[in-house]
Amino acid sequence: MDSDTVMAFNLDGTLTNSKSEIDDEMVDLIAKLSKMHRICIITGGTFDQIKTQVLNKLPKETYSSIKLFPTNGSIYATFKKTRWAVDQLEHFSKEDKKRIILAFEGAFKEINWKHPDCIYGELIEDRGTQITFSAIGQDAPLVEKCMFDPSGKKRFELAERLQEFLPDFEIKVGGTTSIDVNKKGIDRAYGIRRIRNELNVSEDLIIYVGNSLKPGEKDNIVLTTRAQCYEVEDVEETKQFIRRVINYEL
Repeated sequence: MDSDTVMAFNLDGTLTNSKSEIDDEMVDLIAKLSKMHRICIITGGTFDQIKTQVLNKLPKETYSSIKLFPTNGSIYATFKKTRWAVDQLEHFSKEDKKRIILAFEGAFKEINWKHPDCIYGELIEDRGTQITFSAIGQDAPLVEKCMFDPSGKKRFELAERLQEFLPDFEIKVGGTTSIDVNKKGIDRAYGIRRIRNELNVSEDLIIYVGNSLKPGEKDNIVLTTRAQCYEVEDVEETKQFIRRVINYEL
């Protein structure tokens, strides 16, 4: 594998379980990988989410090799001397946000969506450059998230109806219980192009590792780029992939 290769990882379901911290074994693997390649984390989540789930557990000496692309790359963060510098693009206007909220309400009614009796935290979160709906709340326990919509059928139906209300926005099913709304063109392919531009690397030297590359899933659009894509089933499979890279098996 070329030493200029950039390793780009999805967050939830790839580096960590949903809204969970990386474990000690993953910390060790990322630390080793950071000595060999530049690492990017690209996610529908926020910068604070990456900080909580990943950065707070990593040795600070790894920071210089890690670049962050929250909310599908509409935000770019890089470590400079003593702090993370965050560059935000593509903010929603107040009018856009109001329209998106109304669209969710309309879609709920049209498909007779039933909110669960127990909701943990916010249902609809304003991430500045992205609006994210979490079906049982942002802070739901992982076990309940995994049980809610394992096939994605409920969310795909909601996303399809939502797209009719918002034809000029990107609507993607993501994570275990969420639906992300971005400006048109802000998706994982956009994020790959932003990695290419910010890191000044050829697109075919970007390796993308994610758990949602199947048709209709949020990562699938990456297949339209020249990035090399590796689909993993879960965090343990990501660990196996990183070990192969570290051991020069790829």
